[in-house]
Amino acid sequence: MLVWFEVNGYTVLLDSDVVPGKAKSERSSYGEVLLSDRLFRSLRRINPNVPSMAIQEAIKKLNSIPGDTPQEKNNNFRNFLLNGMNISYQLGKYKLYNELKLVDYSNIQKNDWLVIQNFTVFEGKVRYSPEIVIFINGLPIGIIDLIETSSDATPLKRNCGKIKFCNYKLPTIFSYVQILVISNGNQARVGNPYLNCEQFIPWHSICREEKLINGVTELEILIQDFFDKRSFFKSMKDFIEFTQIQIETLPKECKCRL
Repeated sequence: MLVWFEVNGYTVLLDSDVVPGKAKSERSSYGEVLLSDRLFRSLRRINPNVPSMAIQEAIKKLNSIPGDTPQEKNNNFRNFLLNGMNISYQLGKYKLYNELKLVDYSNIQKNDWLVIQNFTVFEGKVRYSPEIVIFINGLPIGIIDLIETSSDATPLKRNCGKIKFCNYKLPTIFSYVQILVISNGNQARVGNPYLNCEQFIPWHSICREEKLINGVTELEILIQDFFDKRSFFKSMKDFIEFTQIQIETLPKECKCRL
């Protein structure tokens, strides 16, 4: 799986490369889900006219997304991701304002593309280590999680509740994640953390009409197509718009809650 991301031009790391306490660790504790140093460098690069003080203020705001629930925070973060942030900060007796972009949609090479395998998160007493976490500019945008099924014929949707319960137990990381993929290594279904399990869909049915090539899995097609850097932002925007329509039809309490 990591090879497919490498082919797409992502930097690939293992959780052991970024564990807290290492000299080159990306974070200071297992509770941190934003890669703050990487985020700061990325925001400086894509906002060259924004002062460091404003970028630091933006990172503070990103570490404390407004909202009463993880889903409200997720919606607010989505707005920041798609439309940028308005940042105010104090400089002496003056209050200054800046507009700041979290990603550069026009030049994909200015963004930082990273995947970490088995990225471990602790929140309270709950431990979570998804197979892959996709970071754009140090922000955890996507998760690919593998689940065990008795056979390829076992519907993945019946098992997605085993992952989606983390929305309630690990609200911090799921305040940011926009794309959640569940897979058994062959089949793959993609959705949003707040979608009903039955609303997760096979990506290949959307992006490719032809039958799967012999020996190529749904998961490989999804990574090659959806997470291709050249088309990712368009795919993400289109998919977010699609899933928002889906989410609005949901009852207040997710049916997958365990």
